[in-house]
Amino acid sequence: MTTARKKFIERLDQAMATAEKMVPEDLLCSYKGVLYPVIDCSAETFKALESFEARSDDVLLVGYPKTGTNWIIHILRDLVTTSAKKNEEEMKRMKQDEEIVEYTYLEFGDPGKFQRIKKLSSRRVFATHVFPHMLPTSIFKNNVKILMVIRNPKDIAVSYFHFSNSMPSLPSFQTWDEFFNAFLHGKVSWGSYFDHIIEWNKHFDDENIMFITYEELKENPNLGVKKIAEFFGFSVTDEESQAVADRSSFQTMKENSHKTHGAFGNVLFRKGSVSDWKNLFTEAQNQEMDKKFEESLAGTKLGAKMNFTSRERRMANHRKKFIDLVDKAIAVGDTMDRDDLLFSYKGILYPTTVCSPEIFKALESFEARQEDVILAGYPKSGTNWVGQILTDLVTTSAENNEDETNSLNDEELEEFPYLEVGDAEKYQRMEKLPSRRVIFTHLLPHNLPESIFKNKAKVLVLVRNPKDVATSFYHFTNGMSPLPSYETWDEFFTAFMTGKMPWGSYFDYICEWSKHVDDENVMTITYEELKENRALAVKKIAEFFVLPLTEEQLQAVADRSSFQAMKENAYKTHGAFGNVLFRKGSVSDWKNLFNEDQNQEMDKMFEERLARTKLGGKMKYEVYCKA
Repeated sequence: MTTARKKFIERLDQAMATAEKMVPEDLLCSYKGVLYPVIDCSAETFKALESFEARSDDVLLVGYPKTGTNWIIHILRDLVTTSAKKNEEEMKRMKQDEEIVEYTYLEFGDPGKFQRIKKLSSRRVFATHVFPHMLPTSIFKNNVKILMVIRNPKDIAVSYFHFSNSMPSLPSFQTWDEFFNAFLHGKVSWGSYFDHIIEWNKHFDDENIMFITYEELKENPNLGVKKIAEFFGFSVTDEESQAVADRSSFQTMKENSHKTHGAFGNVLFRKGSVSDWKNLFTEAQNQEMDKKFEESLAGTKLGAKMNFTSRERRMANHRKKFIDLVDKAIAVGDTMDRDDLLFSYKGILYPTTVCSPEIFKALESFEARQEDVILAGYPKSGTNWVGQILTDLVTTSAENNEDETNSLNDEELEEFPYLEVGDAEKYQRMEKLPSRRVIFTHLLPHNLPESIFKNKAKVLVLVRNPKDVATSFYHFTNGMSPLPSYETWDEFFTAFMTGKMPWGSYFDYICEWSKHVDDENVMTITYEELKENRALAVKKIAEFFVLPLTEEQLQAVADRSSFQAMKENAYKTHGAFGNVLFRKGSVSDWKNLFNEDQNQEMDKMFEERLARTKLGGKMKYEVYCKA
């Protein structure tokens, strides 16, 4: 540990020891209407700050508390050091600077600090949590480059709550509800989060300011570090940039936190995750925060950059379309006679409440795009599950691209994802959807519009072993009023084996799609391999559709799409239909229904129809379907 780091830790420890002796009422002071911790800040320091003379080559980081400023300070210092190593004189000056131990945050410390930091050589690294009007005018006059980091308010609130309750220098809160109310009304240290964003938003177009989100740094740290280095003009290679990103990973910093920040490190580096807010927010608080964001920040450029709910909103809007159509279908299905629930089109049965001959006729002229993302699977093969994975992958990929991110706001254009479900006019509306469109279908390949194959749209074909498909389809039909129910499993089994099912024969479906296995625009995957190694499968899917995601992003998608996570959110994502849709999601559940005769009959059918097809071979029937 360097002498400078040791002195820094000693100063922190001393400040915390002083704070522990204070009564809660004395922990905060007010300066120009904003609360600050008295251990760190004072009116005298703020007054002295006004005359601080910034240099044009200073490196300034701005961020509201708990936006990740300590993390990014580490990145900035590492970039400065890495860049300076190429110049012997700069390294010598940096060595001398180690003797001057000052808080990085401008508003921390005593008033005399500004005289002392004059002795620091360039490039000086500073940070601050304050509003722009609280900074010395020299920062803007001298065109100091400023990096501002922003983070979604829900995660900030949760992180700030834990931080406040662990830091002696800040007032603690007896309950999360108490803190939430204080946060929402700006009654916390450094003032209102919303006011902070609004004020800095006025500087969005300043050429000397770069804005970055905590979330994008988490999702792609190497790209974030490269952008920061370019903005400040740091001379680092791609390899050096990657090394900085590796050294500043949350895990690395957490492991070294005691060395870098003493006992304070465990408080500072708690989780560093995205969406931790879900562990504390109630539904009412969630809605209240959404409303506050909409009223205060939704119309600002920083609010838009934050993608506050870009994934959540797109997924939610996608779910709303799903829930609305299914609820309507269920309501209509409840009033219909069993014999009227299905109709036949070109020899295949379809549910009357969601499909029609007019839809199929209109579908023929649907114009697919090469960049469309298409998922094909027989019913109960896991299309809703894999559909969520695809939607999440596309949305996450779009968030990495500013142009594509803007398209995520076209929420009103969203359509029910199944190509053959809806009304005949949907295909005209789909023309207005920005790329990349995510489309699902249960249709046989020859019933799809020719443009899909002509334009080489990429198709992911999902297959599942027939025994589990039959078992799942049986429970599904008996739980969904738009589909005919069956009095017994035996009755359903006969219908399944003879293809008298909605969307036709499972065996015909696999046979027909097997003819396209070698098409360059087609990828096949099994439900079972997704269950066995979801992370690997998600990575393969992303590669097939050329969705450039980092390993961390891919893992996050895999985590969000676990069956358990989807089942827990089933009502939220699919309404009352969710309990029917996400029943078990297991492999080999067929053993609970099949009798020995049915088992042998299915084995025989598979051997005759599918065993020698490429999809049949991919299914590992011997592994998953033998008793």
